[in-house]
Amino acid sequence: MSRPTTLPRFATVPTGGYPGRVEPNSGKKDTGFDDGEEPPAGEHNWLFGIVGDWITYLNDTLSALVHNWSLVDTGAYTDDFNGVGFGLISSERRWVAVGVDKIMFSTDGGLHWLDGTGVSSAGIFRAVAYGNGKFVAVGGSGTTPIIYSSTDGKAWTSRAPGGSPAGPASGRGRRR
Repeated sequence: MSRPTTLPRFATVPTGGYPGRVEPNSGKKDTGFDDGEEPPAGEHNWLFGIVGDWITYLNDTLSALVHNWSLVDTGAYTDDFNGVGFGLISSERRWVAVGVDKIMFSTDGGLHWLDGTGVSSAGIFRAVAYGNGKFVAVGGSGTTPIIYSSTDGKAWTSRAPGGSPAGPASGRGRRR
């Protein structure tokens, strides 16, 4: 299905109020309408107007995000990035992108990016994830795995792998 080209518009609201839109009482919102019962015109206008408002809001928000992300691709960064992660740091939205010898972070939805600290010639980062208050970036340098962690997405610390690199997958998970 292709994206519709027009947004819904229903009982457009002029400045200063909602003429033509009447919000149903709380009881009617909880129980809904019965079979055969038709909502009054104002309540019908309210419902479809609110749906149209939300679709317009979400469309505008999506357009703004796509615009902001496209601003990053101005040729200022030549590294290939392999993964992106998102975390909430002290109520601040933080995006982290990983690539070749590089971890970058953004605090403004991807409009501007800054280099993370503590990472230099580490190798190729393949992925980044956030959970339990920490970002973790993983990858490899030749046959050596690399793991870095950060509590803020800005300052990164190298971590030693907790065991030997994984061997071949055959035989794993089989019961004998």
